[in-house]
Parts: sequence; structure tokens; C-alpha cells
Amino acid sequence: DSWAVIIGIDKYKYSDQLNYAVKDAEAVKEMLINKFDYPEENIRYLVDEEATLSNIKLNLGEVATSAGENDRILVFYSGHGQTLIGADKSEKGYIIPYEGKQDNPYATGIAMDEILTTSQISKSKHMLFLMDACYSGLMTEHVKGLIPQSEGYLTKVANEQARQIITAGGNEPAIEGGRWNHSVFTKNLLSGLDDWDADTDNDGYITADELGTYLRKQVTEDSNNQQTPQKGRFMNSGTGEFVFFSDATVTIPSSDTDEEDEIVYGCMDDNAINYNPNATKPDRSCQYGQLVTSLEFGEIQTINKVMGTDIKSRLEAILPGGKKGEKIVDGYFEVPVIINNNSNISGVQFEIEGGIIIDASGGIVEDNGFMISHTESMVLSFSLKKGGVFPKGGNQVLIELKIESNDTDICIRNIVLANIDGKQMQSTSFDCFKP
Repeated sequence: DSWAVIIGIDKYKYSDQLNYAVKDAEAVKEMLINKFDYPEENIRYLVDEEATLSNIKLNLGEVATSAGENDRILVFYSGHGQTLIGADKSEKGYIIPYEGKQDNPYATGIAMDEILTTSQISKSKHMLFLMDACYSGLMTEHVKGLIPQSEGYLTKVANEQARQIITAGGNEPAIEGGRWNHSVFTKNLLSGLDDWDADTDNDGYITADELGTYLRKQVTEDSNNQQTPQKGRFMNSGTGEFVFFSDATVTIPSSDTDEEDEIVYGCMDDNAINYNPNATKPDRSCQYGQLVTSLEFGEIQTINKVMGTDIKSRLEAILPGGKKGEKIVDGYFEVPVIINNNSNISGVQFEIEGGIIIDASGGIVEDNGFMISHTESMVLSFSLKKGGVFPKGGNQVLIELKIESNDTDICIRNIVLANIDGKQMQSTSFDCFKP
């Protein structure tokens, strides 16, 4: 899941007023929602008098602790920044909240140490701080990363932890740039991500490191060398990357005026420059990085009546203490559960909500000799052989279910998967259907 804290302050209580910070914050919020599918309910948006020191810390802490271990958090701040130079010539950076004083950042500002603490208390996989303010003392370290062209680079950096930061500049004045209605930093941030200009190698994704390099060049040029963004990683934060993806249609102009422009469609088209064969979720939207697994319902059939094939089986089904027989119901659904997985799996468990399971059998679990058991709401299946698995694949029928309806949505919930070592794996989705 994606989370964000977005802060913009024009009208300061005690510090110099700004003109475009709120517009910067609003534009970034709209971009995250409209281009990168950030859920609006996961965004904390603070502008002007809402952006007090306590409220900023409260919202940063709330998002940091709400995000799950496979989630990502983006923090955008547009406002005053300040550098405090110590007697030992050390530098410490601060951001200035609504009631903060530029001439007293130690007592009234938020130190980068506290931003670092925010990144440490969160179990989220990726955090990126985009700070449209100038200050030094980032509390960062230089880490040698993977070479982008190396095999498996994207999967590697997308699945490793990262705590990254890009600021508008060092200890130098930030330029607002009225001709753009944005600061020079945010103007280039929007062109880099919203217009996709930061994807300089046209590979369909932009890493935070790639974005930082783009911003350093563009902002330095647009500010006539007066302002140069800084980028880095917080100490001991991992070597992963915050990654932006585009599933937009790409048009490549033809060099020959007699030929039509080439249109390359989004990530689900195998001719697309950003094509990813593992970018399918059950709802057919795009999902990038390593797809661990997804479960969804296949084609649903309605059966009006079922009972045992003879009187003995019918009695066994309804008499107390009888042997297992086929349950007598007025009607039920036969539906396969489809799995897409790129790892071998030795065990699977999931729950059905909104219906009663009356049978679970077949599929690749039965083909591979897995034990299958079920209650009215849960299915459990695992290999009886040491090291036994069913192989990775796409659109495989995991198991066939018979479900009695309660006239509500029937959904797959609480998926648990085990790899060959018996360790729990990540599951990425669930599915529902309406009877």
C-alpha cells in the first residue's frame, strides 16, 4: 500500500511568508492520487496553520506506524528550511513549522534527527522524503548501490528496504520562481514524475536515485547555478530503492514524416517499453516488482440442487456420527480458486467469507499429492512429502470449491502461504464475487 504526508506552508506565524508552498503541496497530492494511485484516505495533508510542529510530528508518526512491512511512504515538505552551524562547524538541518522561527530553529523547528527517527520507527519497506527546502546536515550516508543495468536490478531494489531523501538544496536560498507558479524544485519534480521526464533511459520506471540525479541537473540549470538539490540515504537504511512506475501509453514520434508515430501501450502490452509479465493482479491492473502470489475466483457455476447418489450417502450426511457424505443443500456454487505465483509453494491456507464451504478438492494441490481439509469457512492444504511443493506458474487452478451462499458477497480472505522451508510468504491479493 502507498502512504503520504504532504505539507505546504505559505502563511507563517513568525517567519517570512512564502507564495507557492501550498500550490506545490496541492500539485504533489493530485499527482500521487491521479498518476500513482495513492489512496486519498492514506494521505495526510497539512497546509499553513494546520502544519504546526505537534501536528506534523503527530501525522508523521501516525503514518509511519500505520504502514505495513511491504508498504511505502512518501513525505513531501514545502516551506522554510534552516541550517544551524555549531561551534565545532558541524551542520544540522531543520524544517520550520507554521509557528516556527527561522532565527531560532533549535527551539522551534523540527531537526533532521527527528525525521530520521520517523524512518526508524516505521516497518514500511520504502520511505522517500522530498523536501522543498534548503538546509545542510542531512544525517545521510553514501551507499554504493547496484548497477541499474544488472540482471534482476529492479526486483532486487524494489524488495530491499530503503530510507531516502532529496532536498531542494544545501545551505543556500531556495528559489520560488513565480513564472512557474511553483518553486524551482517542485516545478522540476512535477515535470520529472507527472510528465515522466525523469525516466531518462525510457525503461518505464524511475528510482529515487534516478529522480535525484534528474533534479540536481534541472534545478541547477533553472536556478542559474544558485541552487543544487542534495540526495542521500539515512544511515543504516538499506540499499533498496523507492520506485515510481508508469502504466501510461507512450507515443514515440517517428523520425520519418511519412510514417506514423509508434504507440506503445502500458505495462500489460508485451510491446511496451515498460512491459512486465509479472504486472498482473486479479483485477487486471498493474502491479510491479516481484509478484509473490495472488488468489482469485475463476468461472462460477450455479448448481440448484445436490444430494447423495443413494439413500446410504444421504443418511450418512445428516445422521449424527455418520460418516462423511455429501451435504444436502438447496443450491451452491462451484468455483475454482486461481493462483498466480512465481515461487514454489508447500502449503496454503485461506478463508472464505460470506458463504459456507461444503467441499474442497482437485486442482494442482491434489495433482501434487497435497493433503486437503476444510471447515465451513477455511481451506488448508499442504504437502505430505518432505520438500514437496507445487511449482510456480500463472493462472493455475489451485483448488475447486463448492460454496453454499448466504446471499452476501463471497470473498477470499486471510491468505497464508508457505515456501519450501515452511516459512510464511507474502500474499498480494484477494477476490470477491456476488451470488
